[in-house]
Amino acid sequence: MKSPEKFDLNIASVHHLKSIKGIGQGRAEAIVRYRDKNGPFASVDDLAKVPHVGDMPPGELDQAKQHLMVQLSVRPNTRTLRKSMSIKQTWPSSARFPE
Repeated sequence: MKSPEKFDLNIASVHHLKSIKGIGQGRAEAIVRYRDKNGPFASVDDLAKVPHVGDMPPGELDQAKQHLMVQLSVRPNTRTLRKSMSIKQTWPSSARFPE
């Protein structure tokens, strides 16, 4: 199944990615897993870093890249965001809460 549109590599779902010729279920899952672990892609060329995607034949990888793009503003990686945020206690430790 060929994709007539370009998908943003940083927000595309497994369903969207596997619609691109050469990217099946396994590669689509690997892309999403890599993105979740490492944060947003800076460019479509970063696909070469993804296990099982970077070892695609060069022509096939180039063809898949034609259906992908990377927008500059993306939503933050929630895993990284959670690690960098800390919750501060704003009430005194002796505060009592109603029962």
